[in-house]
Amino acid sequence: MERDSPAATSCRRFTGAAQVAVVPDGLLGVITAMLANDALPTDEEFDDLEAFLDSCEPEPGLPIDAIDGMLAAIICGPDSIMPSEWMPAVWRNTLPEYESKAQAQKIMDTLMKWYNSVAAEITSGTYQPMMAVWEVEGSVEEVEYPEDWCLGFMEGMKFRAAAWEARAKNDAELMEMLESIVTVAESTDDFARSLLDTRVRRRVIRRITDAVIDMRDYWQQQRPIEQRGSAPAEK
Repeated sequence: MERDSPAATSCRRFTGAAQVAVVPDGLLGVITAMLANDALPTDEEFDDLEAFLDSCEPEPGLPIDAIDGMLAAIICGPDSIMPSEWMPAVWRNTLPEYESKAQAQKIMDTLMKWYNSVAAEITSGTYQPMMAVWEVEGSVEEVEYPEDWCLGFMEGMKFRAAAWEARAKNDAELMEMLESIVTVAESTDDFARSLLDTRVRRRVIRRITDAVIDMRDYWQQQRPIEQRGSAPAEK
């Protein structure tokens, strides 16, 4: 993730997706939906995490929306990935320095709370990506922009790059799911400008949101029956 993006004023969940959530039947569906709501970090926890990421050296950690994209790829992908494998990518593979053990624990707890929330939302079909929000020059309008989220998703794919590449190379269905994400991540300036059009932008983000749920179902079907199910909650 080398590309610099314009500074965002904040990040927020995209809430314009048209997909109807497919929630598991019975008590499991109710519990899963409740976990998704309860597990999401608070605004204060996100603010503390973002401040810590910005303070990391020699360069800041990943943007908040990129982390959300990376977690989505990890959870909806080929198999389970442990925190010890993905968490270093949050710091761009450098060892962060904490002020205290208490701060370290707080940061880790926020990340795991976030992971579990995204896992529950993807499992229940209620996931909404967290996008950067930009101010439009000369306008009071704020727009969600998906570039860093998509770059983060592709970062998450790298943990199981061989599996993603092998399937995508020979499976048009998976390539179609990935199309919008790859297009945004590798976007030209002209395409980036086209996303300032509200209708275009929201259509692209809806496709991305639907693709995450579809890819989770897709990869579940590739696993042996005994390994199918939701991403395990991590501690």
